[in-house]
Amino acid sequence: MVVLYNQVAGGLCGGFIIDSTHILTAAHCVAETNTTTKITTVEPAVNFVVFTGSSSIATATRRVVKSITAHEQYNGITLDKDIAIVTLSLPLNFTTCQRPLCLVNATSSPQNATRCKVMGWGVTSTAADASISTNLQWVDVPIVNDTSCRSLYGSYFSSTNFCAGTLGKDSCQGDSGGPLACRENDGKYYVQGIVSGGFACGQTAGLYTKVSSFIPWIQSKITSL
Repeated sequence: MVVLYNQVAGGLCGGFIIDSTHILTAAHCVAETNTTTKITTVEPAVNFVVFTGSSSIATATRRVVKSITAHEQYNGITLDKDIAIVTLSLPLNFTTCQRPLCLVNATSSPQNATRCKVMGWGVTSTAADASISTNLQWVDVPIVNDTSCRSLYGSYFSSTNFCAGTLGKDSCQGDSGGPLACRENDGKYYVQGIVSGGFACGQTAGLYTKVSSFIPWIQSKITSL
């Protein structure tokens, strides 16, 4: 897990390491969409820094961002294809607190996953004055079937996302871009989703980008970046 911080706007998102130089996050963390023209613009890499290497923001190491690549078909209105890759200027040295998360394969389905957790440094309260967490938080969340997800999110639901969470167990502001990872039979956690959107925190299931839908895109990008 890493923190992606916007030095200009002051916004905070999550992200996770997929190899020594690449971080996976949500496109809405790094791009802005004009609601009138519906044109999306990826912010300059210089606007962002990454903090990594610790579960505490206070002791994390600051990393320079080299480039940002959002999905070409990302829709900033519906949050469809809400995925982006952040490339670091220098490679990371892997440690106990700084290592890649496993990605699911392209045929994996979140609906078959169990023992899932969502994690991040986001707020843990819906209070107006709630602040981000200084230490990494996580919570177990159930995967919600697509029929229920579609009824919750209507046109925001697509084949490339899914729902997870329940009353009192949810991601929230500041968790965007972070992983929803599920433990498989080999004992490892594999990332099924990326925190994308949702309604009031902790009131219902949240909306996640389905990682399995983007495995070929991720592989093609990290090869060329």
